Amino acid sequence: MKNSSHAVLARTIAAGAGVLLLCGCALGPLSGDTVWGGTPRPADAPLPDDPPGSFDGVYAGAATDATGSVTCASPLSITNFQVNDARVEFGGFRGPINADGTVNIGYSGAWLVGVFRGTGFSGHIDTDGSRSQVGGCLYAVSLQRLGT
Repeated sequence: MKNSSHAVLARTIAAGAGVLLLCGCALGPLSGDTVWGGTPRPADAPLPDDPPGSFDGVYAGAATDATGSVTCASPLSITNFQVNDARVEFGGFRGPINADGTVNIGYSGAWLVGVFRGTGFSGHIDTDGSRSQVGGCLYAVSLQRLGT
């Protein structure tokens, strides 16, 4: 009986460790920049000069799980969401900003949808069709332009 309970305990601990590794908890927080194919921005990197009245610049903030799922790592830091000449570049997401400030950009089965207002961006990333490490999740995204 004692060996049986030890085997159950060992399986439980191994399963828990697997969940921690899956969500990135054991390795520290995941970066939204790398999850979606990009690179985090170094904290000391200089900011570009942005023309007044445009959305151009570097944005940072977070993507947080909007579903309450235990399988969706959250929050994901975002440090290198770039806008230049009315185009978004964030990881593998690349596409235009519409005249009304909205975006709807696909990348590898995931969708970035949102709107720019003033110096901020809010929206979501739906990874339901994605095969990334955060596939099947819905993230609320809230970003602010750096240096403003």
